[in-house]
Amino acid sequence: MVTESSKTEFWRISQLDHLEILHATGVLDSSPRHTHETLTFGVIDRGTALLSHKKQPYPMERGCVVLINPDDVHACYADSADGYNQRIIYPGLALLEQATYDITGRLHILPLFKAPVIRDQQFVRQV
Repeated sequence: MVTESSKTEFWRISQLDHLEILHATGVLDSSPRHTHETLTFGVIDRGTALLSHKKQPYPMERGCVVLINPDDVHACYADSADGYNQRIIYPGLALLEQATYDITGRLHILPLFKAPVIRDQQFVRQV
């Protein structure tokens, strides 16, 4: 459902390995089961939602950080009639590995995430 308060902005930065960025407010629509070829880093900054990740439910509220590995099957649903707001970036592994190399001068294989939702207010403030 789209309301007058719903808004989605999407950017793709070709100079950064086609990095995608999403900012959505007033999300009421469900995103059915799907995957991404990239990592997914997101923050819920208003409202509540339910993430289904590998068939496990993860309630999310303001301040939750969403971390999804490439090719992990997931879906997301608004958990209230007010919807929720989210900010998400979708970096490819190659972009992050290159950035790590540029900073450290060493090649690193990046670890994948163990849990798809983090509730850590200090981490959220730093993000």
